[in-house]
Amino acid sequence: MKSMESAGAIRDWKEEIRRKLNLSVETFSAIQDLSRQVQAQLEKTGASITEKQEQVLLHKLGLFVRANHTESVETIAEAISISPQVLEQKGKLDISEVVGQTQQHFNKKEVRLWERLSERKDAVPMIAETSLGDGTYYLGRLFTRGHFIANSTVLEHCLGKKSIERYFTKSKNKDIEVYAVMEQSDSEPVATVIYDTKLKSILQIKQAGDRHLTGTEPYFEAVIESLSRLTTQESINESGRAYQRPIESVQDLENVFRGFPEVFVRSGTLVSISDALTMDAKEVLGGSAFPVDEDTDPELVVQIAEKLPLAIDMTKATEEQRQTVISIAGTLIDNRDAISGFSNLKIVNGQILVNNAKEVRFDALEEVGRGLYATQTEQLSLPALRKVGGRVDAPVARVIAAEQLTEVTGNIDASSASQLTMPALRKVGWHIEAGMAERIDLPNLVHVGGKVYGDSASVINLPNLKDALLVQCNEKTETIIGNKNIPIERTTKI
Repeated sequence: MKSMESAGAIRDWKEEIRRKLNLSVETFSAIQDLSRQVQAQLEKTGASITEKQEQVLLHKLGLFVRANHTESVETIAEAISISPQVLEQKGKLDISEVVGQTQQHFNKKEVRLWERLSERKDAVPMIAETSLGDGTYYLGRLFTRGHFIANSTVLEHCLGKKSIERYFTKSKNKDIEVYAVMEQSDSEPVATVIYDTKLKSILQIKQAGDRHLTGTEPYFEAVIESLSRLTTQESINESGRAYQRPIESVQDLENVFRGFPEVFVRSGTLVSISDALTMDAKEVLGGSAFPVDEDTDPELVVQIAEKLPLAIDMTKATEEQRQTVISIAGTLIDNRDAISGFSNLKIVNGQILVNNAKEVRFDALEEVGRGLYATQTEQLSLPALRKVGGRVDAPVARVIAAEQLTEVTGNIDASSASQLTMPALRKVGWHIEAGMAERIDLPNLVHVGGKVYGDSASVINLPNLKDALLVQCNEKTETIIGNKNIPIERTTKI
């Protein structure tokens, strides 16, 4: 009963306000919606208002709207948070006054900042870290409020306007570093880069109009190069002295480059592995890999491949471009019929995706970070490979040769292999699937996290195997297994 009385009382005071302001039901309903939005915005800043203040707010919003003011919810809430006395019933302030005062405050502040900026003696109010590419662009670090304002004025984003206090304070406290890619000719910014020093990752890359890059911009390669340099070169502090930037890697780029993420990203896959295995590489990518063709500068290929965890599509790469690549930070895509041109490639931190290749040969490859997928490959030759993070997926390969491979953290799918040559293999994180192999001879294998499948094998030689869930073979298979307690499941050979 009490709650019903309370609801009735609220309706009464709201109706009284509507009548006092002489507003239609429809108009007053819209003002109530505006009041709720303003309160929600205030709550985001930790502020809350009493029922009495809510009545004052609703009444003053009615006057505000009736006077044809059209300021945004955010502007109204910001003004109220700066001048909370507007919600005092006895106060003479109205909302239009506090909004105006707030705007004047920021206008004066901006004038003072511009005056301070204009007093600087250097023609380019930003320290240039390095020249990019052919010298058309350079990378600069934003230090002063003037830097932030000038950058934001040209690019029309919030960095140096309504959000200046937040970004500038974080920059001053060394929580973030803010950079601009600038035109050398007139020192106009074309893109802003924000780096989080604690997460060691890029938070944002934005061009004019608060837009993400698409890869078609004339300065796109300069931005790529700037990120590469952020990971390798010294930065400059406020005094102009060099210091070693604490950057380990550039990560989370799917949130930065819309349309240029890695194919399979750590914080949420763009496509599932199972889907990818049945799709053409181009179909999987959907245009999201950095395309390399004969017109791409080999040096740029190296910069992109070695420094940025992007997917890089080398399907149309020239022999020279393939030979220049020694390490790849992201995913390697190559969709040719035969892949053997990467004779100098040693490390791939991401994945290797080679769906259509019939023959794959990487003579120097030593390590793959997150899986090797060669789903249509008939012959897989990896003479220098030592470790694979993730799985080795070669379900149709007849021959898999990896003489120095010691560890695979995921599955080995060699279900069609007649020959499985991995004499140094010691550890497999999950299953070994070699159901068609005539012989499984892994003399140094110690650990298998899952099962060993060798249904067609005449001999399974695992003399040092200490643990596995199960070894599956046929009723005639000769088994030599180090740990006699590992279960053996025998099936009828077809």
